[in-house]
Amino acid sequence: MLPREVVEATVFINASVGLELRTDGGLVAFASHTSMQTLASASLIELVNETLRPEFVALEETENALTELEAQLARALVAVQELRSRRSIR
Repeated sequence: MLPREVVEATVFINASVGLELRTDGGLVAFASHTSMQTLASASLIELVNETLRPEFVALEETENALTELEAQLARALVAVQELRSRRSIR
């Protein structure tokens, strides 16, 4: 019998994990070599809040990192607003 660490390492090295952002703001990680089994899920705001926890935001990179995060979130919001506008979804 192989040690658990060897089996886990082999599985993770050969695993292909997909990520999907859903229109309801949910994010899902799934194993793409299986029947698309969900491995983990969270809402976008949960991930943002987790990212902003003080222990994850290093003081020396806070300004640049937060500026980039804010810019990406702003671009994402504009993209959603533009789609809603084109589709007349209110």
